Amino acid sequence: MTISIDGQEITQLETTGRTVGDILNEVRASLLDHGRMIVTIICDGQTVTPDQITETLAQPVEKYSSIDFQSADPNELLQNSLAACQEFMIAIRKDLAEVVDGFRQSRVQEAVKSMGPIFGLLNQMYQGVFGIFKLINRDPESVEFSWGTADQLFTGMVDQLRQIKQSLENNDYVQLADLLEYEMGTMLERWQELIDRMNTMVENADIE
Repeated sequence: MTISIDGQEITQLETTGRTVGDILNEVRASLLDHGRMIVTIICDGQTVTPDQITETLAQPVEKYSSIDFQSADPNELLQNSLAACQEFMIAIRKDLAEVVDGFRQSRVQEAVKSMGPIFGLLNQMYQGVFGIFKLINRDPESVEFSWGTADQLFTGMVDQLRQIKQSLENNDYVQLADLLEYEMGTMLERWQELIDRMNTMVENADIE
C-alpha cells in the first residue's frame, strides 16, 4: 500500500497492525515542526467526509491500497475560511433582500424558490465559523457580546429556521416576510459582529 502526504509517498512508516488513526497521529506529529496540519484524508481516491472520519480512523491501514493526507498552513487556512464566511454573508444579505421583496410584491413562488440557496449559504457560513472555533480551540460560549454568546447565536439561528419552516408550512407569507426582514436581519448583523470579532481572534490565535 501507499501512504503519502500531499501526494509525496512516505516509506518509513510501519503499518502492520495499525489503524488509520495511528498513522494520522504519527503524520500529524511529523508536520508540527513544519507549521502544517492535516485538513483532508483521501483513502483509495475518495475524500473522507466528516461523518465518515470516526469509522475510517478505526479501520486497519491494510484495508486501503492508498492513503493520502492533505496538509495546509493553519494561518492560511483560517484566513481563507474567514474570507469565505464574509463572502457567504454578503451573498446571504443580497439574496435575502430579494426574497423579502418577492414576498412583499406577492411573487410568492419566486420568493419561495429563492430561499433554498439562502439556507445552503447559511449552513456553509455556520460550518465555516464553527470549524474556525475548533481550529483555534475556542469555546463559542466564551465569546461574549452585548446580546449574548456565539453559542447562543448558533442556537438562535436554529430556532429562527424552525419558525421560518413553520410559516412556510402554514402559507403565512406576511409573517414569513417579517421574520426574514427583521428577525433574520438582526441575526445577520450579529453574525457579522461575530465574523469581525473572529478576525481578531484568528490574528491572536496560537495554533498547535
